[in-house]
Amino acid sequence: MSIVDRNDTEVTLKYNACPFTLRFLNDGRPVKHSTAQGRMAIAAPEKDLLPIQEVVNSAGYQIKTPLISLDTPGKATVEVVVLLDPDHHEVAFVGDEACRELSQFDPKAAELLDAAIKADKSLDYKKKF
Repeated sequence: MSIVDRNDTEVTLKYNACPFTLRFLNDGRPVKHSTAQGRMAIAAPEKDLLPIQEVVNSAGYQIKTPLISLDTPGKATVEVVVLLDPDHHEVAFVGDEACRELSQFDPKAAELLDAAIKADKSLDYKKKF
């Protein structure tokens, strides 16, 4: 992996055999490893997802989930390929176009979440035990 660009708040890296770059931004907040997860998602143009999968596969790295379309009823269908890094952490490359469409602000989101929480019967189920 080589450094493509670097300044005080960000660094851009690239594997020589891969057609994409990875940019890390430092927002000044400390990383809380106790609450961190072992998964990363990176948006990439949909046309690049299959080439990414092919390059990773030919380099001998693991592909957890080959390129797949994930339907979201009534919304965009997202293309995704999930790789595993050498430590078996998931790295998902997600089609940027559909990801951006799904990431739009929903003015009804808080209302829908509140309604779903009120309708959830999980606590009732737990009380039985």
